[in-house]
Amino acid sequence: RERREVKLRYRRFQNGEEQDHRLQPHLLKEYRGRWYVLGIGKGYDNPISLGLDRIEALELTAKRFSDKRHQEVVAYYEPIIGVDATPGRTVRVVLRFTPLQGRYVKALPVHHSQEVLHDGEDHCDISLYVQPNYELRQWILSQGDTVRVLEPKALVKEIGEVLKQAAAGYG
Repeated sequence: RERREVKLRYRRFQNGEEQDHRLQPHLLKEYRGRWYVLGIGKGYDNPISLGLDRIEALELTAKRFSDKRHQEVVAYYEPIIGVDATPGRTVRVVLRFTPLQGRYVKALPVHHSQEVLHDGEDHCDISLYVQPNYELRQWILSQGDTVRVLEPKALVKEIGEVLKQAAAGYG
């Protein structure tokens, strides 16, 4: 590996705005059919992720970087689902699934920390040790009425509020 810094022009997904970045790329990660480069961005306090499909221009620079921050990038993204990492606490999330959905979730774990706490005829409980983020919330919501959040209380409340708002739209 050459470990060379790249200069790139990136189009933000939220508003279509273009930004110039200097990046020390460390990892590639696929999430939900989209590839991301994870690395150390100049001017950022924490590692960043950039969707490859939104890179408008790329230039390999002559500037080399060491591997000393590689483990920092790995550790930063380790406790999250997806690529939306914001500094935060890793918490224990406990989810209760219907027996059928529990079989699917056991067959295709959502995160490497996933553990089965209970697997019975009436329900399946799993735990995750993750940082709550947008992708976790979206994944929980995508499970519909086959899942219930048991812990932590803040996530129980947040998902409940989103579901109430969604249900109100069906009056």
